[in-house]
Amino acid sequence: MGGALSSIQDKDGVEYLWQGDPAYWSGQAPVLFPICGSLRGDTAHTETGKILKMPRHGIVRKREFVCTHNQEDRIVFHIESKGVMLEQFPWRFCRRENEFCGYGSLNRGNRNRNLYQKILIYFLPDVIQALYCSCISCMVLGAVIC
Repeated sequence: MGGALSSIQDKDGVEYLWQGDPAYWSGQAPVLFPICGSLRGDTAHTETGKILKMPRHGIVRKREFVCTHNQEDRIVFHIESKGVMLEQFPWRFCRRENEFCGYGSLNRGNRNRNLYQKILIYFLPDVIQALYCSCISCMVLGAVIC
């Protein structure tokens, strides 16, 4: 759920990821898109004045991602906007979450692709990203980061 790994174990079965102990915090660390946090009344307004209902932390954290690559050192999850997601966030997108392991470490990456015909603006912690329709790269405050 939510495009994130839920378990990483070594050959001896030692777990390295938080397992969601409800005594402390029952959640894990899902993908938060297009917002991180919540909106007053879970309501957002589009540039045309349309009112949207946006759940806390966005629309993908409780959705099933599709596994598109599963190799020994890499796994990729993918989700594309459709159905109820388009009612909550009417700008078409697809998102990939990449997990790479090697040399004793795990690295994460993501890629958002704008399928909308205009600029797509979304929020991630500490940055506001604008994804332009003519390219796949993200722009953060004017600097290309991916």
